[in-house]
Amino acid sequence: AVMAGAAEGAPPAGDSDPTDPPRCTHVIVKRGKTKTCRQFAKPGTSPPICGNHLHAVFPSDRVPCEHCGTPVLTREMKKHVGKCPAYLRVADAESMPYFARDANLGSDDENVGADDEAVRLPRGEELRALVAKVRRACSDAGIDANMPTPEPISDARCDAAVARLAAAAARASGGGGGVGGRATRIAPFNPRHARQQASIVSHMAAAGLVRVRSPDANDDMSPSPAYVELGAGRGYLSHFLMDAFGPNDLVLVERRAYRFKAERNIRGGTSV
Repeated sequence: AVMAGAAEGAPPAGDSDPTDPPRCTHVIVKRGKTKTCRQFAKPGTSPPICGNHLHAVFPSDRVPCEHCGTPVLTREMKKHVGKCPAYLRVADAESMPYFARDANLGSDDENVGADDEAVRLPRGEELRALVAKVRRACSDAGIDANMPTPEPISDARCDAAVARLAAAAARASGGGGGVGGRATRIAPFNPRHARQQASIVSHMAAAGLVRVRSPDANDDMSPSPAYVELGAGRGYLSHFLMDAFGPNDLVLVERRAYRFKAERNIRGGTSV
C-alpha cells in the first residue's frame, strides 16, 4: 500500500532503480488532485526538474525573446536568437541590397499639408496636360496613342488561350463543366475574368505593345520588352499574357500577400 501523504502518481519507493537518471520532482495540481511529473530531469538541476517545468521552479531565469516573445532561459538566449525564426526573417530582409531602415517611417511633423498636396491627383488642366504628355511619349515611341474602343475586342491568340484555360479547368474539375467561376491550381480560370484579360491583352496587341518573342536569343534588331503590372494581385493578367503570347519578361508589383498566386506557374515559362 502507498503511504498516506505521498503525491498521487509517485512510484513506490521500492520500484525505483538507482541507475536511472533523476526524475522531475515538480508536483502538478489538476482538478483537485496532485501528482509528480516524473519526467527525466535536466542534468544539473537541483531539485531535479524537467525542461517543461523549469519556468515554474525558476521563473526569474526566463525572459521573453525580444524578437518572437518566447520565454527563454537567460543563459540560452544567445543560442535561441541564432535559430529564432522571427529574428532570422528580419535579418534576411535587412540583408537585401534594396533594404533601407525606416524608409517609409514618415515624419513627426504635424504639418503634412505639403505632402498631401504632392500626392494629389491631377485634375482639370493638369490632367489634360498629363494626357498630352503621355500622348507625346507614345508618339515618340512610335505607338498609336488613339483611345481604344470601349467595346471588347479579341485576338486569335487570346481566343486560343481562353480555350486552353477553359479546357484545363474542366480537366482539373473532373470534366464536369468545371469552368463555373472556380480557380484551379493548374490554371486560375474564371470565364468573366478570362474575357476581360483577353480584351486587355488584345487591345495591347492592337496597339503594337505585344508580340511573340523572337526564338533567336541574339536578335538585336528586335529587343524584347519587359511588361510591368502594377497592383498585380494574384498575377492572373500576366499569366494570361504568357498563355497567349508565350514567354516574356514580366515585373509584378503588389504590396499585399495573396494566396493562390499564379507566380509559380508563370515562373515555368518566363522571367519574373
